[in-house]
Amino acid sequence: MKVFAAALLFVPFLIPAPVHALANVPAKTSAASEAAAPASVARLASENDYNALINLVEKSSPQTRAQAQYVLVNMGGRAVPALLDALKKREYVPELVFVLNGIKDGRSAEPLANLLNLKDKKSLESVKNALFSLGSHSVPYLFEAIEDPSRCQPAAEVLASIKAAEYREKLKNCLKDNRVYVRQAAAEVELSWLDPSARGDMESLLSDKNVAIRRAASAYFLAMAPNFSVKELPALLKDPDADVRRNSVQLATRLRDVRCFGILSEILLKDPDPEVRTLSVEAVFRCGENGQAVAPLIAALKDNDLHVSAAAARRLGALKAAQAGAPLQELLKNKGKQSDDVVDAVAGALADIGDKFDADSLLPYINWNNLYVVRSVIRAWNVSASPGDVKVKEALKNYIKMPVDDRYKNKVRTLLEKLG
Repeated sequence: MKVFAAALLFVPFLIPAPVHALANVPAKTSAASEAAAPASVARLASENDYNALINLVEKSSPQTRAQAQYVLVNMGGRAVPALLDALKKREYVPELVFVLNGIKDGRSAEPLANLLNLKDKKSLESVKNALFSLGSHSVPYLFEAIEDPSRCQPAAEVLASIKAAEYREKLKNCLKDNRVYVRQAAAEVELSWLDPSARGDMESLLSDKNVAIRRAASAYFLAMAPNFSVKELPALLKDPDADVRRNSVQLATRLRDVRCFGILSEILLKDPDPEVRTLSVEAVFRCGENGQAVAPLIAALKDNDLHVSAAAARRLGALKAAQAGAPLQELLKNKGKQSDDVVDAVAGALADIGDKFDADSLLPYINWNNLYVVRSVIRAWNVSASPGDVKVKEALKNYIKMPVDDRYKNKVRTLLEKLG
């Protein structure tokens, strides 16, 4: 028993504590003082000594701090004035905000909003979470914070999550504000609220000089599509910012805006951003009429980015563009484009087009461990392979013997029977 008792004396020192908590704890904390802590906390609670309890939250050991926090939360609104007074010092913010967040008293909203310019990330996150928990109580003070350049961004992040419908007009007024940081914060909030009545104000921001505002505005219309069109879309597709162009290309795709076909074709072949070019493949496919999309998509097969060429191949297959057969096979011969994605796309496109091609041309590029590639190649060979294609048949027989996923082996057996 003596050994067990002696071991217990060291347990408190094995529990890690925050650096600032350790700095305020005496170097030698006795087991007796730790044991007395619950009684001390209970006594202070019975005496309604809020300041003493807050002092324990700020400067005691982790165990005592947790007990004091729990008691203060249970005391509810009575403890709020003292907690807010302590919060003005901007010390021990996470510990104090933890208590306030547990109480959820509307009186906390304004003091918490005043702390949105804190530099410490942990403290700032705790404040933002508490403001979100207060919901509608926080909204008016968050709008006030949006007009403060040191607090506007964190305020917008919280406000975006609350979505207070009764403040829609207030938000639309912020979208028209002369101050850039206010417009930017409001645009980012509107992107979350997605109020259809803000359409006109958001459309005016598509030509804003601030790139972050244009990004938010273009993303708003992308999220709202296809509910309404955008008059300035052709100009937006030429925006100098790649993010805005990405949003705009996707918007054109969803709207199937045929006005933009020429611009989209140019983007597909010339845009410096490979992601924009990849997205424009689908846009050209959707916005082209009467086979218009075939020529730019064939040209895109030569793109240096594999994602672009693979996407173009797939859409040529969907169009069943017979004139793409030769360029697709040429793509396989380019030793710089042997990725599984390209082989899968080319084989699938050749299968969709349905014209005969040199079945052996796929052999050097097949990854038999990739089920997507195997599936596309089998589809293509079902169209084009013949009994005379000895190398193809040999490859299929070897695949059946391989210790790989056998999901397509029955289809291979069927193809072998067809080839004889």
